[in-house]
Amino acid sequence: MEIEKAFDFSGKNVVITGGTKGIGRSIVRSFVSLNANVFTTYRQEDKSVKTIKNECDNNLELKRLDATTSDAAIDLFNWLNSRVNKIDVLINNVGDALKRSSFKNSNVALWKSCFAVNFFSTVDHCHKLFPLLNSANSSVIINVSSIAGKTSGAGDSLHYGVSKAALDYFTKGLAKEWGKYNIRVNGVAPSAIDTGFQKRLSSDKRIKKIIEQTPLGRIGTSGEVASVVVFLSSNLASYISGETIMITGGR
Repeated sequence: MEIEKAFDFSGKNVVITGGTKGIGRSIVRSFVSLNANVFTTYRQEDKSVKTIKNECDNNLELKRLDATTSDAAIDLFNWLNSRVNKIDVLINNVGDALKRSSFKNSNVALWKSCFAVNFFSTVDHCHKLFPLLNSANSSVIINVSSIAGKTSGAGDSLHYGVSKAALDYFTKGLAKEWGKYNIRVNGVAPSAIDTGFQKRLSSDKRIKKIIEQTPLGRIGTSGEVASVVVFLSSNLASYISGETIMITGGR
């Protein structure tokens, strides 16, 4: 297979949840540049929605959606089903640590909210969008996880780490179950990435410490995560399924 053709997504329908900011935004821009038909969701109207519309012109459709609500996945299915007859790539990117907290100072509400955004939204989207994924004959699901799923959350975000660990387990299990439908399921697990998410939850001192612990001597970029997502979505990764790829600079 020619490398150039492997990364041509012409005629492919790619769905990305939470695609107007951070990692999701870079994923959206990458697939638009590779000629895919891109569909993304966002939670609230702000400048990022307007700017990505302008950047991607007519190659992107957007839907306002709160992924944690009970009817979000059905609403997404109905919207997509009115536009396309298949989904080639589904990227479950919605996620958040919500806030830093020790387990001692956390409460059940925080844990439930964290699982709602990081785990149950992905479960629900995969479940409800299955008919469109199956219609592609060969499709891909990629779940955006975190290094926290392996490290347990750095001592002040156990709720986040456990929710991402559950997501990694789900990725492995769903790959085993849906392989018979020719649906590949993988994940990506970044370390600290230079996004608004990181700036909101990490102080300069914390980032400095992470950089010191990282062999490559820096934090990552959202574009570097997007590149791995594109590879896993391509036919070059046709025998990779059930894996969560760490993107950590060697950390």
